[in-house]
Amino acid sequence: MSARDNPIFQRNVDKWSKFSEDKAKLLKECQCDSVVFTTNPTQESNLSSIENGHKVSLHSEENAAQEAQHWFASLELDDVSVLFVYGVGLGYYYRAASEWLRKSDQHYLVFFEDNLAVIHRLFETEMGTEILDDKQVFLFYFEKVDQDDPGMDELFTILTFMKYKVSALKAYGEEKAKIFQQLKAKISYFINFKECLAIEYINFGEFFFRNFYQNLLALPDSYLGDGLFERFKGVPAIICGAGPSLEKNGELLAQLKDKALILAGGTAVNTLNAKGILPHFGVQIDPNWFQMTRLIMNECYEIPFFYRNRFYHKAFKLIHGNRLYITGSGGYDVANWFEKELGIAGHELPEGHNVVNFSLAIATALGCNPIIFVGVDLAYTNEKSYADGVISHPLHDRKQHFQTKNMQEELMIRDDIHGEPIYTLWKWIAESVWFARFALSAPELILINATEGGLGLPGIPNRTLQEVADEFLQQEYDLSGWVHGEIQEHPMPAGVTRERIEEVINTMKESLEKCMQYCQILSLEFDAQAKKIKDKQEVALSYNEKIMAVLESLNQEIGYTHLLRVFSDKYIEAFTKKIDLIRIQSEEDEHKVNLRKADMNTMRFQFLAETARVNLILIQRAFKDSIQNPPKEISSKPLQEESSCQDRYSFENGVVKIVDAEMHLNIEEKLAEGTFKTHHQDYANGKVKMEWTWRNNQLEGPFTFFNEAGTVLSKTWYVKGLKQGKAKKFYQDGKLYSIQRFKDGLEEGRQEYFYPEGQLKTLMNYQQGVLHGDVKLFFPNGQIKRELHFVHGKRFDAERMWASSGKLLMEVFYKEDKPIGVAREWRENGILSKEYAYDQNSKRLYMKQWGRTGGEIHPFKLNQMDYFDQVAIQTEVLTNSLEGVYDQIGKVVPIISKDTRIGFNAGVSEDIQSDLAILHKEIENLKKIGHQMLVESGIEAEETKEQIWKTPSVQKEVEKQLSEATARMGEEVQGLMQLLNTTTSLIAKKFAALPPPDEKPEDKQKPKPQS
Repeated sequence: MSARDNPIFQRNVDKWSKFSEDKAKLLKECQCDSVVFTTNPTQESNLSSIENGHKVSLHSEENAAQEAQHWFASLELDDVSVLFVYGVGLGYYYRAASEWLRKSDQHYLVFFEDNLAVIHRLFETEMGTEILDDKQVFLFYFEKVDQDDPGMDELFTILTFMKYKVSALKAYGEEKAKIFQQLKAKISYFINFKECLAIEYINFGEFFFRNFYQNLLALPDSYLGDGLFERFKGVPAIICGAGPSLEKNGELLAQLKDKALILAGGTAVNTLNAKGILPHFGVQIDPNWFQMTRLIMNECYEIPFFYRNRFYHKAFKLIHGNRLYITGSGGYDVANWFEKELGIAGHELPEGHNVVNFSLAIATALGCNPIIFVGVDLAYTNEKSYADGVISHPLHDRKQHFQTKNMQEELMIRDDIHGEPIYTLWKWIAESVWFARFALSAPELILINATEGGLGLPGIPNRTLQEVADEFLQQEYDLSGWVHGEIQEHPMPAGVTRERIEEVINTMKESLEKCMQYCQILSLEFDAQAKKIKDKQEVALSYNEKIMAVLESLNQEIGYTHLLRVFSDKYIEAFTKKIDLIRIQSEEDEHKVNLRKADMNTMRFQFLAETARVNLILIQRAFKDSIQNPPKEISSKPLQEESSCQDRYSFENGVVKIVDAEMHLNIEEKLAEGTFKTHHQDYANGKVKMEWTWRNNQLEGPFTFFNEAGTVLSKTWYVKGLKQGKAKKFYQDGKLYSIQRFKDGLEEGRQEYFYPEGQLKTLMNYQQGVLHGDVKLFFPNGQIKRELHFVHGKRFDAERMWASSGKLLMEVFYKEDKPIGVAREWRENGILSKEYAYDQNSKRLYMKQWGRTGGEIHPFKLNQMDYFDQVAIQTEVLTNSLEGVYDQIGKVVPIISKDTRIGFNAGVSEDIQSDLAILHKEIENLKKIGHQMLVESGIEAEETKEQIWKTPSVQKEVEKQLSEATARMGEEVQGLMQLLNTTTSLIAKKFAALPPPDEKPEDKQKPKPQS
């Protein structure tokens, strides 16, 4: 009888198809000649498979059941609820885990199998039926680890917040070690990702809404980023990551600023600045406070930034250049409602996994083509996290602010684009797949990976940046002027005012107050039902008239439909769906399900009521913060443009002439007739939008951007493709926006920016393209906002920052970009919040922080040491203590061994000396481990690279080494203690036999007087 005629097989396939229909179809068509049944000497069934070109038994050929029992006994399953196992075989591991499964209905066993023939053979047995019938067991098939599986994805969602362990069939762990490693990393990544996502919602979206409301109130001061979409059709774009491979491209990238739009987000901005490069656009969406150190340490004081309102609100305030608002907000619908109410037309734009993904979506929306990636390693090239040049602020801890992974993430080894092994993370593999999918969704796009290292992007060709430049990046544009012109053409709609925003927020606030009341009522109603079901007064969950009426009212509130509903959905996904794990097979199961449903609804509406309450608090706080520190009234006079009547900038009859006394320029270049051509781009009404001249694709003369009324918005002068002299930009009404000064293509001298009313906004000083001299940023009221000083591109002396009210917020001191002296930070109410002190070599002497009320925060809370840091410190303390004990014993033993009165025999002395030698060796070994961890953890280093080696696997290995070392020392110490106890007893006896200090020996012979 063939397997397909086997009724057991047919029954099992039918059962499996209810959970995995598509895989069940594949199973029916599977050819399983490569996997055959065998029989052990103990008459146990076994399977033989071909793995890596040779025959492998999936279970022990001696005793399969015993192997499974030993496997299970080796697992540490304290508090573990979910056991993932790679490889199912014939179910021996299931049988070994059965007793553990029955201990709790919250225990689950999940098998992953990548050989369909193995599942086929299992389903030919009664064991296959037993596994499929067990409501606490799941079986998944995957062809490749990095393939998506909706069923697997849903399972990871349901199993969030349950402690788990990952293991494998012994044969798979040995023969398929690489796949097992990848599977472990995938499970770890997805569960961590799902938990982080759920935590964001479980915490009532506080991180998002704290930023959202604060940034929303600042919207009138932003420009509409969506307005720039389709405005750069056919212009090449370079998207920069911060990966180590960026080191290869820094010099060439600097030469391409007029040939491609450069976009950079997060840390990539800092790495570019370190190479003297300013991108055309910054991109920011991250809501976490780690963005502060990136923003405060970059040099993009007048670079426009694309952002969404989820961006960390304090870092948002550090953006001094134009802010370009991108509509929407990944994961939350509320942004769309606010935009509609404010008259802002939105676009669907995916955020992807990170700011680089989002940058690709933006570049595509701008109309850019081709799009080139540099520095997108998605791996630890040369075991580094970032390209050189990333420095942290003196008031921020680099160790915390520049982490690319947490301690729970396992490292994976994959081949890089050159076929060499490289460390990476599963999340980066997921990001690389996102790029591949994006490429498939936009076949008209030319995407090129010019990273020249790293993991690579599936389906996207790898080329060097030089090759890409030679083929695609030949024509020059004044892209900085073009960007400025488009920004000025796209202000926020007229309805986006502070007054209107407050009005819309208050509308949402009133609705949320009603929602909170409705949710509280529903929670009480479902709680009452839960009690009745528990007491068996009711059988099933029912929706009475009151519940239905309140639900209807809730569903009509904008606070629910546009804000709370997504929280309700996520709650159901994270918790209520766990009820689906209960497979109803009895009345008891049905009662359990109904009770849990009632309890879950009770908690769900409690959760929604609390979410509404948190939003009301955050709205109130946003309003309070915006009016708490009003701008200081300062008499600020508009600055007039300085000009010399001797300056002459002209381009006539093919002659470029620049005479500028201030810049010490006297240039006259004649272009040969027929070698140049003037081009222009027009508006729909036929008026000129941009005008420029090319000679061999190099810019010559002025590059001018006009608005539709014909007003100049930007004019920059070029000679032989290099910027020369003064470049001027203007507002829509013709008022001066900025004067930039260039010499031979590099910034030189004062760079000045102005507010619309003429007040100075920004003053920067450059020398040969790098900051040299003072940098001063101002508020619109004339109050200085920030002040720094540079010497040849490096920070020197004081950096200070103020609030618009004039209160000092920060003061730090530098020497060649490194901190010295005392760095302080104050809250806007004037209370000191941070104080870090450094010596002249930039070594940190101490760090102090204070809470909102002024109380000092304990240093232990500031250090935030992980497991490895704690072990390193504790190991050092232990070894120091043991060394002290060792030294004392080492001094005492030789003395007492020579004292013949004690009766210490030579054998005992030799035993103690031997044990001491062994103990000393183990102390030195422990000391070595501790010192290595101190160095590797960065505790003894001032500015170390990220400790990417900190993983769960390494933690287990460290625990093992320390356990073995301390166990060995424990035995030796115990032996020494026994010997020393013996010695102490001998000494005590000898001393007991000696006369008291004031008694003479002959006195012992005299009779004592009678009383």
